[in-house]
Amino acid sequence: MKFRNIIQSLVLLVSLAWVSSCDFGDLNVDPANPDAVPVQALLPTIEVRQAYLYGGDMARYNAMFTQHFNGVSRQSLVIGRYNFTSSDVNSAWNQMYRGAFRDLKVLIDLADAQGATHYSAVGKILQANMIGLASDMWGNVPFTEAGLGTENLAPAYDSRDEIYSSVHSLLQDARAALAVRTDLPVGSEDYFYASVNTDYAPLWIKAAFALDARYYLHRGDLVNALEAAKVSFASEAEELTFASFSESPTESHPLFQFIDQRGDTRMGEFFVELMKANSDPRLPFFVAEFGDTGEYIGVPAGDDSEGSEAGPFYNNRSATVPFISYSEVKFIEAEVLLRQGGDYQTPLREAIRSSVEVVTGVENDDFVDAQVASVTDLEGLILQKYVALFYQPETFNDLRRTGFPALSPAQGASQEQSGGDIPNRWPYPINEQLFNKENFDANNPSGPPLVPELGWE
Repeated sequence: MKFRNIIQSLVLLVSLAWVSSCDFGDLNVDPANPDAVPVQALLPTIEVRQAYLYGGDMARYNAMFTQHFNGVSRQSLVIGRYNFTSSDVNSAWNQMYRGAFRDLKVLIDLADAQGATHYSAVGKILQANMIGLASDMWGNVPFTEAGLGTENLAPAYDSRDEIYSSVHSLLQDARAALAVRTDLPVGSEDYFYASVNTDYAPLWIKAAFALDARYYLHRGDLVNALEAAKVSFASEAEELTFASFSESPTESHPLFQFIDQRGDTRMGEFFVELMKANSDPRLPFFVAEFGDTGEYIGVPAGDDSEGSEAGPFYNNRSATVPFISYSEVKFIEAEVLLRQGGDYQTPLREAIRSSVEVVTGVENDDFVDAQVASVTDLEGLILQKYVALFYQPETFNDLRRTGFPALSPAQGASQEQSGGDIPNRWPYPINEQLFNKENFDANNPSGPPLVPELGWE
Protein backbone atom coordinates (compact mmCIF):
# COMPACT_ATOMS: atom_id res chain seq x y z
CA MET A 1 0.00 0.00 0.00
CA LYS A 2 1.41 3.39 -0.98
CA PHE A 3 1.03 6.70 0.88
CA ARG A 4 -1.76 7.84 -1.43
CA ASN A 5 -3.80 4.92 -0.10
CA ILE A 6 -3.09 6.13 3.43
CA ILE A 7 -4.51 9.53 2.55
CA GLN A 8 -7.61 7.76 1.29
CA SER A 9 -7.83 5.81 4.52
CA LEU A 10 -7.60 9.05 6.50
CA VAL A 11 -10.69 10.22 4.66
CA LEU A 12 -12.31 6.91 5.50
CA LEU A 13 -11.69 7.58 9.19
CA VAL A 14 -14.34 10.29 9.24
CA SER A 15 -16.97 8.13 7.63
CA LEU A 16 -16.04 5.16 9.82
CA ALA A 17 -16.22 7.01 13.14
CA TRP A 18 -19.90 6.11 13.60
CA VAL A 19 -19.37 2.47 12.74
CA SER A 20 -17.80 1.45 16.01
CA SER A 21 -21.09 2.08 17.83
CA CYS A 22 -23.23 0.09 15.38
CA ASP A 23 -24.74 -3.32 16.06
CA PHE A 24 -22.98 -5.74 13.72
CA GLY A 25 -25.16 -8.68 14.66
CA ASP A 26 -23.85 -12.19 14.17
CA LEU A 27 -20.94 -11.98 11.77
CA ASN A 28 -19.55 -15.18 10.35
CA VAL A 29 -16.14 -13.90 9.29
CA ASP A 30 -13.04 -15.93 8.64
CA PRO A 31 -10.44 -14.30 10.97
CA ALA A 32 -7.78 -14.89 8.33
CA ASN A 33 -9.82 -12.85 5.83
CA PRO A 34 -11.70 -10.08 7.66
CA ASP A 35 -14.36 -8.22 5.78
CA ALA A 36 -11.79 -6.31 4.79
CA VAL A 37 -11.77 -2.61 3.92
CA PRO A 38 -12.28 -0.90 7.31
CA VAL A 39 -9.56 -2.56 9.38
CA GLN A 40 -7.19 -2.81 6.43
CA ALA A 41 -7.53 0.92 5.85
CA LEU A 42 -7.28 1.88 9.51
CA LEU A 43 -4.15 -0.08 10.39
CA PRO A 44 -1.69 1.71 8.06
CA THR A 45 -3.20 5.09 8.93
CA ILE A 46 -2.57 4.44 12.61
CA GLU A 47 0.95 3.16 12.03
CA VAL A 48 1.91 6.19 9.92
CA ARG A 49 0.48 8.62 12.47
CA GLN A 50 2.39 6.94 15.27
CA ALA A 51 5.61 6.92 13.23
CA TYR A 52 5.34 10.65 12.56
CA LEU A 53 4.72 11.33 16.24
CA TYR A 54 7.37 8.90 17.51
CA GLY A 55 10.02 10.10 15.05
CA GLY A 56 8.95 13.74 15.30
CA ASP A 57 8.11 15.72 18.43
CA MET A 58 8.62 12.81 20.83
CA ALA A 59 12.13 12.03 19.67
CA ARG A 60 13.25 15.58 18.86
CA TYR A 61 12.22 17.28 22.11
CA ASN A 62 13.69 14.49 24.21
CA ALA A 63 16.91 14.60 22.19
CA MET A 64 17.34 18.21 23.36
CA PHE A 65 17.13 17.16 27.00
CA THR A 66 19.49 14.18 26.54
CA GLN A 67 21.87 16.52 24.65
CA HIS A 68 21.92 14.43 21.52
CA PHE A 69 20.70 17.68 19.94
CA ASN A 70 20.99 21.34 20.81
CA GLY A 71 18.74 24.20 19.78
CA VAL A 72 20.59 27.14 18.25
CA SER A 73 17.80 29.52 17.22
CA ARG A 74 14.05 30.23 17.39
CA GLN A 75 11.86 27.73 19.25
CA SER A 76 14.54 25.05 19.51
CA LEU A 77 16.97 27.40 21.30
CA VAL A 78 14.27 28.29 23.80
CA ILE A 79 13.33 24.65 24.43
CA GLY A 80 17.00 23.66 24.59
CA ARG A 81 17.29 26.09 27.51
CA TYR A 82 14.36 24.31 29.18
CA ASN A 83 11.74 26.97 28.58
CA PHE A 84 9.49 24.08 27.62
CA THR A 85 5.89 25.18 27.98
CA SER A 86 2.35 23.88 27.79
CA SER A 87 1.91 25.36 24.32
CA ASP A 88 4.88 23.40 22.95
CA VAL A 89 3.28 20.02 23.65
CA ASN A 90 -0.26 20.69 22.41
CA SER A 91 0.48 19.14 19.02
CA ALA A 92 1.93 15.91 20.43
CA TRP A 93 -0.94 15.53 22.92
CA ASN A 94 -3.54 16.11 20.21
CA GLN A 95 -1.88 13.62 17.88
CA MET A 96 -2.18 11.05 20.64
CA TYR A 97 -5.65 11.75 21.94
CA ARG A 98 -7.51 13.14 18.93
CA GLY A 99 -5.63 10.83 16.57
CA ALA A 100 -3.98 7.65 17.83
CA PHE A 101 -6.23 6.70 20.74
CA ARG A 102 -9.47 7.40 18.93
CA ASP A 103 -8.31 5.57 15.80
CA LEU A 104 -7.10 2.60 17.82
CA LYS A 105 -10.43 2.30 19.63
CA VAL A 106 -12.26 2.24 16.29
CA LEU A 107 -9.82 -0.35 14.90
CA ILE A 108 -10.05 -2.64 17.92
CA ASP A 109 -13.84 -2.40 18.13
CA LEU A 110 -14.27 -3.10 14.41
CA ALA A 111 -11.81 -5.97 14.42
CA ASP A 112 -13.41 -7.58 17.47
CA ALA A 113 -16.87 -7.22 15.92
CA GLN A 114 -15.69 -8.83 12.69
CA GLY A 115 -13.73 -11.63 14.35
CA ALA A 116 -10.49 -10.24 12.88
CA THR A 117 -8.52 -11.11 16.00
CA HIS A 118 -5.09 -10.44 14.47
CA TYR A 119 -6.00 -6.82 13.66
CA SER A 120 -7.41 -6.32 17.14
CA ALA A 121 -4.27 -7.79 18.67
CA VAL A 122 -1.97 -5.54 16.67
CA GLY A 123 -4.14 -2.58 17.64
CA LYS A 124 -3.72 -3.46 21.32
CA ILE A 125 0.07 -3.68 20.97
CA LEU A 126 0.17 -0.28 19.30
CA GLN A 127 -2.19 1.06 21.94
CA ALA A 128 0.05 -0.26 24.73
CA ASN A 129 3.07 1.36 23.13
CA MET A 130 1.34 4.71 22.75
CA ILE A 131 -0.19 4.92 26.22
CA GLY A 132 3.11 3.81 27.74
CA LEU A 133 4.89 6.59 25.88
CA ALA A 134 2.29 9.14 27.02
CA SER A 135 2.77 8.14 30.65
CA ASP A 136 6.55 8.22 30.22
CA MET A 137 6.34 11.86 29.20
CA TRP A 138 3.57 13.16 31.48
CA GLY A 139 3.01 10.71 34.33
CA ASN A 140 -0.73 10.44 35.06
CA VAL A 141 -2.71 10.64 31.81
CA PRO A 142 -6.21 9.76 30.55
CA PHE A 143 -6.60 6.25 29.21
CA THR A 144 -9.60 4.32 30.47
CA GLU A 145 -11.92 7.14 29.35
CA ALA A 146 -9.76 8.33 26.43
CA GLY A 147 -10.59 7.94 22.75
CA LEU A 148 -14.35 8.32 23.19
CA GLY A 149 -14.65 11.51 21.15
CA THR A 150 -17.69 13.62 21.95
CA GLU A 151 -18.95 10.94 24.33
CA ASN A 152 -16.43 12.19 26.89
CA LEU A 153 -14.63 15.49 26.32
CA ALA A 154 -13.16 15.56 29.84
CA PRO A 155 -11.67 12.10 30.47
CA ALA A 156 -10.43 11.21 33.94
CA TYR A 157 -6.74 10.50 34.43
CA ASP A 158 -5.32 7.06 35.17
CA SER A 159 -2.41 6.88 37.61
CA ARG A 160 1.00 5.91 36.29
CA ASP A 161 0.75 2.54 38.04
CA GLU A 162 -2.67 1.94 36.45
CA ILE A 163 -1.24 2.88 33.04
CA TYR A 164 1.60 0.40 33.35
CA SER A 165 -0.81 -2.31 34.47
CA SER A 166 -2.94 -1.54 31.40
CA VAL A 167 0.14 -1.74 29.17
CA HIS A 168 0.98 -5.22 30.39
CA SER A 169 -2.66 -6.33 30.22
CA LEU A 170 -3.03 -5.13 26.62
CA LEU A 171 0.17 -6.89 25.60
CA GLN A 172 -0.88 -10.12 27.32
CA ASP A 173 -4.31 -10.04 25.66
CA ALA A 174 -2.72 -9.41 22.26
CA ARG A 175 -0.31 -12.33 22.62
CA ALA A 176 -3.12 -14.64 23.67
CA ALA A 177 -5.20 -13.68 20.63
CA LEU A 178 -2.28 -14.05 18.22
CA ALA A 179 -1.33 -17.43 19.67
CA VAL A 180 -4.70 -18.89 18.67
CA ARG A 181 -3.78 -18.63 14.98
CA THR A 182 -0.07 -18.43 14.19
CA ASP A 183 -0.52 -18.74 10.42
CA LEU A 184 -2.54 -15.55 9.86
CA PRO A 185 -1.64 -13.77 6.62
CA VAL A 186 -0.85 -10.09 6.38
CA GLY A 187 -0.93 -7.76 3.43
CA SER A 188 0.98 -4.59 2.69
CA GLU A 189 -1.31 -2.69 5.06
CA ASP A 190 1.00 -3.53 7.98
CA TYR A 191 4.12 -1.40 7.56
CA PHE A 192 6.06 -3.16 10.30
CA TYR A 193 5.88 -6.76 9.11
CA ALA A 194 4.43 -6.43 5.62
CA SER A 195 7.12 -8.57 4.04
CA VAL A 196 6.29 -11.66 6.09
CA ASN A 197 3.46 -14.13 5.68
CA THR A 198 3.08 -17.07 8.03
CA ASP A 199 5.47 -15.53 10.59
CA TYR A 200 3.20 -12.53 11.06
CA ALA A 201 1.68 -13.51 14.39
CA PRO A 202 4.93 -14.80 15.99
CA LEU A 203 6.71 -11.53 15.14
CA TRP A 204 4.00 -9.39 16.70
CA ILE A 205 4.08 -11.67 19.75
CA LYS A 206 7.82 -11.03 20.04
CA ALA A 207 7.21 -7.29 19.69
CA ALA A 208 4.70 -7.47 22.55
CA PHE A 209 7.28 -9.22 24.74
CA ALA A 210 9.86 -6.56 23.83
CA LEU A 211 7.54 -3.79 25.01
CA ASP A 212 6.77 -5.78 28.15
CA ALA A 213 10.50 -5.92 28.88
CA ARG A 214 10.85 -2.16 28.47
CA TYR A 215 8.02 -1.34 30.84
CA TYR A 216 8.96 -3.95 33.43
CA LEU A 217 12.40 -2.34 33.49
CA HIS A 218 10.82 1.08 34.00
CA ARG A 219 9.00 -0.31 37.04
CA GLY A 220 12.13 -1.93 38.45
CA ASP A 221 10.71 -5.44 37.96
CA LEU A 222 13.99 -7.02 36.89
CA VAL A 223 12.82 -10.63 36.91
CA ASN A 224 9.92 -10.07 34.53
CA ALA A 225 11.96 -7.68 32.39
CA LEU A 226 14.58 -10.36 31.81
CA GLU A 227 12.05 -13.11 31.16
CA ALA A 228 10.20 -10.98 28.58
CA ALA A 229 13.41 -9.89 26.87
CA LYS A 230 14.64 -13.45 26.46
CA VAL A 231 11.55 -14.53 24.50
CA SER A 232 11.48 -11.40 22.40
CA PHE A 233 13.44 -10.57 19.23
CA ALA A 234 16.11 -13.03 18.12
CA SER A 235 17.75 -10.58 15.70
CA GLU A 236 17.44 -7.09 14.27
CA ALA A 237 15.41 -8.54 11.40
CA GLU A 238 12.49 -9.02 13.83
CA GLU A 239 12.47 -5.63 15.57
CA LEU A 240 9.52 -3.25 15.53
CA THR A 241 10.76 -0.57 13.13
CA PHE A 242 8.78 1.62 10.74
CA ALA A 243 10.65 1.77 7.43
CA SER A 244 8.13 3.12 4.92
CA PHE A 245 8.94 6.79 4.53
CA SER A 246 9.82 7.78 0.98
CA GLU A 247 11.65 10.29 -1.20
CA SER A 248 8.48 12.29 -1.78
CA PRO A 249 8.68 15.68 0.00
CA THR A 250 5.39 15.13 1.85
CA GLU A 251 6.10 11.48 2.70
CA SER A 252 9.58 11.91 4.16
CA HIS A 253 10.96 11.12 7.59
CA PRO A 254 9.78 13.71 10.16
CA LEU A 255 13.31 14.69 11.22
CA PHE A 256 14.35 15.30 7.63
CA GLN A 257 11.28 17.46 7.09
CA PHE A 258 11.95 19.41 10.29
CA ILE A 259 15.60 20.10 9.48
CA ASP A 260 14.77 20.94 5.87
CA GLN A 261 12.08 23.41 6.89
CA ARG A 262 13.42 24.79 10.19
CA GLY A 263 17.16 24.16 10.52
CA ASP A 264 17.36 25.41 14.11
CA THR A 265 19.00 22.38 15.73
CA ARG A 266 22.59 21.16 15.80
CA MET A 267 24.24 18.11 17.30
CA GLY A 268 25.02 18.19 21.02
CA GLU A 269 28.62 18.51 22.16
CA PHE A 270 28.45 15.79 24.81
CA PHE A 271 27.19 13.21 22.31
CA VAL A 272 29.64 14.14 19.55
CA GLU A 273 32.67 14.21 21.85
CA LEU A 274 31.72 10.86 23.37
CA MET A 275 31.66 9.24 19.93
CA LYS A 276 34.89 10.92 18.88
CA ALA A 277 36.67 9.76 22.03
CA ASN A 278 35.72 6.16 21.23
CA SER A 279 36.53 6.44 17.49
CA ASP A 280 32.96 5.29 17.00
CA PRO A 281 32.28 4.12 13.41
CA ARG A 282 28.67 5.36 13.71
CA LEU A 283 29.84 8.98 14.01
CA PRO A 284 29.55 9.95 10.29
CA PHE A 285 26.13 8.29 10.13
CA PHE A 286 24.68 10.01 13.19
CA VAL A 287 26.51 13.34 12.73
CA ALA A 288 27.08 15.37 9.57
CA GLU A 289 30.40 17.00 8.76
CA PHE A 290 30.52 20.68 9.63
CA GLY A 291 30.59 22.47 6.28
CA ASP A 292 33.65 21.51 4.26
CA THR A 293 35.94 21.19 7.27
CA GLY A 294 35.81 17.41 7.55
CA GLU A 295 35.17 17.92 11.27
CA TYR A 296 32.28 16.81 13.46
CA ILE A 297 31.40 19.64 15.82
CA GLY A 298 28.86 19.48 18.61
CA VAL A 299 27.37 22.55 20.25
CA PRO A 300 27.29 22.89 24.05
CA ALA A 301 23.81 22.65 25.53
CA GLY A 302 22.11 26.04 25.55
CA ASP A 303 24.70 27.69 23.28
CA ASP A 304 23.66 29.27 19.99
CA SER A 305 26.90 28.74 18.06
CA GLU A 306 27.20 26.80 14.81
CA GLY A 307 28.00 23.12 14.56
CA SER A 308 27.17 19.89 12.79
CA GLU A 309 23.64 18.95 11.85
CA ALA A 310 22.22 15.44 12.22
CA GLY A 311 23.85 12.89 9.97
CA PRO A 312 22.29 10.85 7.18
CA PHE A 313 21.13 7.87 9.21
CA TYR A 314 18.05 9.75 10.45
CA ASN A 315 18.35 12.98 8.49
CA ASN A 316 17.23 11.56 5.17
CA ARG A 317 13.88 11.26 3.48
CA SER A 318 13.49 7.49 3.83
CA ALA A 319 15.03 6.98 7.28
CA THR A 320 13.48 4.53 9.74
CA VAL A 321 11.67 5.05 13.05
CA PRO A 322 12.51 2.29 15.57
CA PHE A 323 9.65 1.75 18.01
CA ILE A 324 11.68 -0.84 19.90
CA SER A 325 14.81 -2.46 18.53
CA TYR A 326 16.64 -5.73 19.01
CA SER A 327 19.56 -3.67 20.33
CA GLU A 328 17.37 -2.13 23.05
CA VAL A 329 16.11 -5.55 24.13
CA LYS A 330 19.67 -6.84 24.49
CA PHE A 331 20.58 -3.73 26.50
CA ILE A 332 17.67 -4.53 28.82
CA GLU A 333 19.02 -8.06 29.29
CA ALA A 334 22.52 -6.71 29.90
CA GLU A 335 21.35 -4.17 32.49
CA VAL A 336 19.33 -6.70 34.45
CA LEU A 337 22.20 -9.20 34.47
CA LEU A 338 24.69 -6.52 35.50
CA ARG A 339 22.46 -5.53 38.40
CA GLN A 340 22.05 -9.19 39.36
CA GLY A 341 25.76 -9.98 39.10
CA GLY A 342 25.32 -12.24 36.05
CA ASP A 343 26.96 -12.49 32.63
CA TYR A 344 25.99 -9.11 31.21
CA GLN A 345 28.74 -9.03 28.60
CA THR A 346 27.13 -11.56 26.24
CA PRO A 347 23.88 -9.60 25.66
CA LEU A 348 25.83 -6.32 25.81
CA ARG A 349 28.00 -7.44 22.94
CA GLU A 350 24.92 -8.32 20.90
CA ALA A 351 23.36 -4.94 21.69
CA ILE A 352 26.39 -2.98 20.50
CA ARG A 353 27.06 -5.26 17.53
CA SER A 354 23.50 -4.95 16.28
CA SER A 355 23.54 -1.16 16.52
CA VAL A 356 26.87 -0.86 14.71
CA GLU A 357 25.83 -3.17 11.88
CA VAL A 358 22.37 -1.62 11.44
CA VAL A 359 23.81 1.90 11.34
CA THR A 360 27.00 1.34 9.33
CA GLY A 361 26.06 -1.74 7.33
CA VAL A 362 29.32 -3.54 8.17
CA GLU A 363 30.74 -5.73 10.92
CA ASN A 364 33.31 -4.26 13.28
CA ASP A 365 34.29 -6.88 15.83
CA ASP A 366 37.35 -5.02 17.12
CA PHE A 367 35.33 -1.93 17.99
CA VAL A 368 32.52 -3.96 19.56
CA ASP A 369 34.92 -6.02 21.67
CA ALA A 370 36.68 -2.87 22.89
CA GLN A 371 33.40 -1.25 23.91
CA VAL A 372 32.21 -4.33 25.77
CA ALA A 373 35.51 -4.58 27.63
CA SER A 374 35.22 -0.93 28.71
CA VAL A 375 31.90 -1.47 30.52
CA THR A 376 32.29 -2.37 34.17
CA ASP A 377 29.33 -0.59 35.78
CA LEU A 378 25.84 0.74 35.11
CA GLU A 379 27.10 4.13 33.96
CA GLY A 380 29.28 2.55 31.28
CA LEU A 381 26.42 0.37 30.08
CA ILE A 382 23.97 3.28 29.86
CA LEU A 383 26.53 5.34 27.93
CA GLN A 384 26.70 2.56 25.34
CA LYS A 385 22.91 2.47 25.18
CA TYR A 386 22.81 6.27 24.93
CA VAL A 387 24.82 6.09 21.71
CA ALA A 388 23.06 3.05 20.24
CA LEU A 389 19.58 4.49 20.84
CA PHE A 390 20.38 7.93 19.42
CA TYR A 391 17.20 9.85 18.52
CA GLN A 392 14.94 7.42 20.33
CA PRO A 393 12.69 8.60 23.21
CA GLU A 394 13.85 5.77 25.46
CA THR A 395 17.15 7.55 26.16
CA PHE A 396 15.18 10.24 28.03
CA ASN A 397 13.68 7.53 30.23
CA ASP A 398 17.13 6.08 30.90
CA LEU A 399 18.49 9.50 31.87
CA ARG A 400 15.73 10.07 34.44
CA ARG A 401 15.66 6.46 35.59
CA THR A 402 19.39 6.01 36.22
CA GLY A 403 20.89 9.50 36.26
CA PHE A 404 23.17 8.62 33.33
CA PRO A 405 24.69 10.11 31.29
CA ALA A 406 25.83 12.59 33.95
CA LEU A 407 24.93 15.70 31.97
CA SER A 408 25.38 19.31 33.05
CA PRO A 409 22.34 21.56 32.57
CA ALA A 410 22.22 23.83 29.54
CA GLN A 411 23.77 27.28 29.53
CA GLY A 412 21.14 29.91 30.21
CA ALA A 413 18.73 27.28 31.54
CA SER A 414 15.29 28.61 32.44
CA GLN A 415 14.88 29.04 36.17
CA GLU A 416 11.15 29.60 35.81
CA GLN A 417 10.30 26.37 33.99
CA SER A 418 12.75 23.82 35.42
CA GLY A 419 14.65 25.54 38.19
CA GLY A 420 17.69 25.43 35.93
CA ASP A 421 17.75 21.62 35.90
CA ILE A 422 17.25 19.26 32.97
CA PRO A 423 13.47 18.73 32.63
CA ASN A 424 12.23 15.62 34.36
CA ARG A 425 8.92 15.40 32.53
CA TRP A 426 6.85 17.18 29.90
CA PRO A 427 4.38 19.92 30.87
CA TYR A 428 0.72 19.17 30.33
CA PRO A 429 -0.76 20.93 27.27
CA ILE A 430 -2.53 24.24 27.68
CA ASN A 431 -5.76 22.86 26.19
CA GLU A 432 -5.89 20.20 28.89
CA GLN A 433 -5.51 22.85 31.58
CA LEU A 434 -8.30 24.93 30.03
CA PHE A 435 -10.86 22.32 28.96
CA ASN A 436 -10.22 19.40 31.34
CA LYS A 437 -9.29 21.51 34.33
CA GLU A 438 -10.90 19.46 37.08
CA ASN A 439 -9.10 16.28 36.08
CA PHE A 440 -5.90 18.18 35.35
CA ASP A 441 -5.87 19.85 38.76
CA ALA A 442 -6.45 16.52 40.49
CA ASN A 443 -3.61 14.72 38.69
CA ASN A 444 -0.87 17.24 37.95
CA PRO A 445 1.94 16.45 40.43
CA SER A 446 3.72 19.36 42.06
CA GLY A 447 7.13 17.85 41.46
CA PRO A 448 8.88 15.60 38.95
CA PRO A 449 7.47 12.06 38.85
CA LEU A 450 10.74 10.27 38.22
CA VAL A 451 13.50 9.58 40.72
CA PRO A 452 16.90 8.05 39.98
CA GLU A 453 17.48 4.33 40.31
CA LEU A 454 14.54 2.32 39.07
CA GLY A 455 11.08 3.44 39.85
CA TRP A 456 8.65 6.29 40.23
CA GLU A 457 7.48 8.22 43.25
